[in-house]
Amino acid sequence: MKRRDASGMTLMELVVVMGLLSLLLFTVMPRFLRSDRITDADQAVRKLAALVSQLKEEAVLNGRSYILHVDVDGGRFWTTIGSDPWETRGAIAAASAPAASQVDHARAVLQLPESILRVTVRLLHAEPIDAGSAEIHFFPQGYSYGATILLEGRDGDIRCLRIEPFLGAPVILKDGANCVSG
Repeated sequence: MKRRDASGMTLMELVVVMGLLSLLLFTVMPRFLRSDRITDADQAVRKLAALVSQLKEEAVLNGRSYILHVDVDGGRFWTTIGSDPWETRGAIAAASAPAASQVDHARAVLQLPESILRVTVRLLHAEPIDAGSAEIHFFPQGYSYGATILLEGRDGDIRCLRIEPFLGAPVILKDGANCVSG
């Protein structure tokens, strides 16, 4: 009986290795070849959508109003708890409870990346806000101000986040024309 040299692979081992490599390429290559690349505008609008959903849920669960502050010039978003006790806790609780301080409940939330060149906020039935700041309110009854937040990246990518007053989840739009018309 001949002794096999241990320096090579058998045909069966080679078939198994090639099968594993092809399986790996089959699962990984679509990710690399995908034409819909994830940009900074995509990531920013997704983070913002998660924040809006969280604020709507917290407002209902905690029975308090929340405000999303948008610094259009600086590309910053932060939240505060509403300071009006009538608005946040209802008429009966407002008479007995002290008002919450907006400064005490402010928290830094989201800083957009430098590649986002333009932020525009359009509140429902209002002119677009291209400079300064804007506020979007979320109420304990489950509704909010209707608004559209447009983010434009350095590469011309435009993403929009549409906040519907009575719907729970915000809608992400990838078409700039729908952002402006809606």
